[in-house]
Amino acid sequence: MDFKCFAENCSNKLKFYCSCKENLIFSCLAHIGQHADEDDESKHVLKAIYKTTDHDRKQYLIGKCEKISEILIKTQSLINQNIISMIESLTALKDATEKYYQNQRNEIQNIIEDLSQNNREVVVPGYKASDYCLEEIAYYNDNLSLKTNNLDKKLKADLTRFQELYKVSKFFSINWLDYKSNANLDQNLYFFRKGTKTFVEFDITTNSLSQFEANIQENQGGLPAVCQIPEGKIFYYGGIDPNLNFGYIIDLRTHIFEPIPQLRALSYTHATYYNEEVYIFTGHPGTVKCDKFNLAERTWLSLSNFPEGSVYSVSVLPCIDYFILSCSSGKKLYTYNFISNNYQLLTSSVENSTCNLLFRDGDKYYYLSKESYFTSHEGNLKIWTKSAKNLSQSILSITSKPVTRNRNVYFVSGKHHTVFKFDLDTESLSKVLTY
Repeated sequence: MDFKCFAENCSNKLKFYCSCKENLIFSCLAHIGQHADEDDESKHVLKAIYKTTDHDRKQYLIGKCEKISEILIKTQSLINQNIISMIESLTALKDATEKYYQNQRNEIQNIIEDLSQNNREVVVPGYKASDYCLEEIAYYNDNLSLKTNNLDKKLKADLTRFQELYKVSKFFSINWLDYKSNANLDQNLYFFRKGTKTFVEFDITTNSLSQFEANIQENQGGLPAVCQIPEGKIFYYGGIDPNLNFGYIIDLRTHIFEPIPQLRALSYTHATYYNEEVYIFTGHPGTVKCDKFNLAERTWLSLSNFPEGSVYSVSVLPCIDYFILSCSSGKKLYTYNFISNNYQLLTSSVENSTCNLLFRDGDKYYYLSKESYFTSHEGNLKIWTKSAKNLSQSILSITSKPVTRNRNVYFVSGKHHTVFKFDLDTESLSKVLTY
């Protein structure tokens, strides 16, 4: 972040930024008046660049920056290894070629000296010095061409690995979430056909299903805690009908199912990925217990108990500094601060049910509950307004993450075999597929 004052050759500390232009204008205290006098004064919206932060957030930000620094060091090391490998391969070929041609020149020089000094040449049958040398060089060059082709393949492989470092992978453990949308990594909808081992992916672009048989022991239920995590994998835990106390990390590419350590039997709740951990709040049957799963250590950690008591059907919408949480009863939405591990009441003006879902469209927030829906806005999330119109149908019980594509929000009820679509422009709900 190389911010500089807009004034030419100014090296003062920055204090303000202004959004009067498409590219933000930065200014020090000494030049802010000069900028304010430019253009129409009504266009200037001056804001402070820095704000004081509390201890918990300071520690959180320091930890996050330290993690980014570790990633940069690891990435630099991996890139250097690839570059060094390419250089070593080229250097080895260069050294071998130089040595070979030096030996050939020495041999020719020996022939010249023998002829000059001793007036003699080699007369071994089948060997003519000048022809033999050229034949050997031709043979070497043919082999050199083969070696060059092999080296070219190796260099391309090294370059491919080099390019892979810039993709979301295990080297980049921070996966940036879109806080103007639903702040999850989910690309499609993922579920098992209830009572089977058939794992299904619903492609929200083509509105089509693809599936495969999982190599696992148990038939699966509905309404598990499920979300996408880094490296193209799915976190999948629990379910109902049957009630399940186990889960898997599913590799969508290899179809490998890695067992997750047992937590408790649960369903009717969301799994939420954030910063290399998966959060689960309560679950059916109703409980106050909340937990998070550390993806690096493959361990469960307990969180503070849910403030509403023993509930389930907790939908989760990540925001930059906290999560917004619903639940199965009452009129309250809560925030959960993942830095300090505590809850705060957000509003008491909604109507909760076991069928609910939170999602976002830019600065506008939505909360669907059965046939009703409520909206709020970024500037004042304590106020949620119930829409005058009802949805055309209940959304049923949902534990999938909402996935937005082309102004539509998709989600699935695995228990009721139904994929839904909420149109953000018309604010209407419809069934896309019953399977």
